[in-house]
Amino acid sequence: LNCSKSRFILTIQDNGKGFNPKEVPPDHFGLGIMKERAGAINGNLEISSHINGGTIISLIWEDKEESDEHITTD
Repeated sequence: LNCSKSRFILTIQDNGKGFNPKEVPPDHFGLGIMKERAGAINGNLEISSHINGGTIISLIWEDKEESDEHITTD
């Protein structure tokens, strides 16, 4: 978790089998629900995955009205 007064980035990463994001069928509910929930808070969901290379999922939320004093939590 990396956050400042106006921006939060939650990143989850694994070293699993990965997948090709371009080949995810439209009826795959897991990714769709994550994107829907990110959108509900005006956030952005970024997914990076490679076959046999694991997956990284990041949720980025920004409050444009706040200043950008940096705070990091590990």
